[in-house]
Parts: sequence; C-alpha cells; structure tokens
Amino acid sequence: MSATVVLHYWAWVREECIEIKADGCSKVTQAFKDSCLEHDLSYYYAKDPRDAYAWYLKSELDPWELAKPINRGEADALKAARLREHGLVGWAFSTWRWAGLRLGGWIAWRNHRRREAASR
Repeated sequence: MSATVVLHYWAWVREECIEIKADGCSKVTQAFKDSCLEHDLSYYYAKDPRDAYAWYLKSELDPWELAKPINRGEADALKAARLREHGLVGWAFSTWRWAGLRLGGWIAWRNHRRREAASR
C-alpha cells in the first residue's frame, strides 16, 4: 500500500505551475517568485488557488473544478498582498507590480478566458 504525499501549499503551487507551464514573473524580476506562480494559477484558471489547495487536501481529483471563482481584480489584489507580506521592500514592489498588472495583465487574463472558451 503506497502512502499519499501531501504537499505544503507553496510546493503544491510550484507543482501545479509545472502542469500549465507557468513561468512565474514574466518580463519582470523573479523576486518573490512563489507569489508570481500563485498569481499565474489565478489567471490561468480564474479560480482561487487557496481554495483549490483546500480541495486538494480533501483528495479531490480536480480541485480546480471545485475551487471558488476569482476575478482579475481579486487575483491582482492577492498578488499585492503577498508582496506586502515581505515588509517595506514588499510594499514598494507591491505598488509598482500591482500597477503593472492592472495595466498589462488584462492581455493574459483575456487570453486564458479565450483558451477556456475554445476548449468547451
């Protein structure tokens, strides 16, 4: 009988990003990369990765199917909050990164929604 391995949240985020070939912080510094990967998951699925992880812990086969939806503003706000967790440096990063996401992130968000529509 094999034991089930339960991944810590950030290890799970990294594994999920391998599945979708996410690279984290595209075109910017790789600082706080785990939060960038979490943001990539939010954009890719339009679902809350924290909720998907909760379903993963319950051994659901497709935690993304059951996860709560998240909109682009919520995904960007989660990213900014993660950066602020890193103190003063995080506050500075979160301000300019959030602004960049709000200005340019719509392209990635739109492309993922188009991908979803095409797969239906």
